Amino acid sequence: MILAEPGVQQVLKQVKTAFPNLTDWQYNNEENEDYYGFAVWGKFILNPEELMYQTFFVTMYSRID
Repeated sequence: MILAEPGVQQVLKQVKTAFPNLTDWQYNNEENEDYYGFAVWGKFILNPEELMYQTFFVTMYSRID
């Protein structure tokens, strides 16, 4: 599913509000070898104050067959 630009901005606003502990939001809005269409992901850092912190990327996408 490909979103129009207003839809992309609406989704970004919603995910930033729903997941305030995730940062560096990025998205893909095209079909390619990695994605079926729109996908959005953010970064979560576990224990950022530690020298060897862990980073996780959380990805969300929708697929319509």
